[in-house]
Amino acid sequence: MKTASLFDSWPETYDQWFETPIGKLIKTYETELILEMLAPSQGDHILDAGCGTGLCGPLLQGFARRLVGVDLSEGMLALARDRGIYDELIAAELTRYLETTEDRFDVVMCADTLVYFGDLHAVIDGFQRVLEADGVLVFSVEQTGPLEQDFRLLPHGRYAHNADYVGKLLGDAGFDPVDMRPGVLRLEVGQPVNGLLVTARKPA
Repeated sequence: MKTASLFDSWPETYDQWFETPIGKLIKTYETELILEMLAPSQGDHILDAGCGTGLCGPLLQGFARRLVGVDLSEGMLALARDRGIYDELIAAELTRYLETTEDRFDVVMCADTLVYFGDLHAVIDGFQRVLEADGVLVFSVEQTGPLEQDFRLLPHGRYAHNADYVGKLLGDAGFDPVDMRPGVLRLEVGQPVNGLLVTARKPA
């Protein structure tokens, strides 16, 4: 999973990086695709899990009466706080937060965060724990080939996950139904990065 020191070194230039010549070679579709899946699932209380600098905040704002963001990096959260969108921002390692918080949510959205986790067992169980009955989880992962191992570390330092593995974890955690759609998360140097867009509901 990602470390605070790594991401604390980015915040002053993170958003601007996407405007550089290199950054412009990466075109991201992930957030828009996740929000399309989230659209039917408005809720009073939404968690932006791994919120970073709050890039998703303006898009999530219209779905929630209360919007909470959690991220490992204090530096990233400082920029998210400057946006003035989140009702609460929490500096914490995501799995630890999910295991200990007393807060509960109608919707949990997790974009471009689980790529920093290999084994997803604890974080999926944590999502189930913090969701209200009939709550909705929406997230993305980069995808391995169908016959590959559960997850593997890619050369750029992010993890890709096997669809069967993700589905099994969600089922074991009690999510039903589960919708997994393959999709192109982004173009990186002109090449598609394939992933899974996942919606899962905690039974009422």
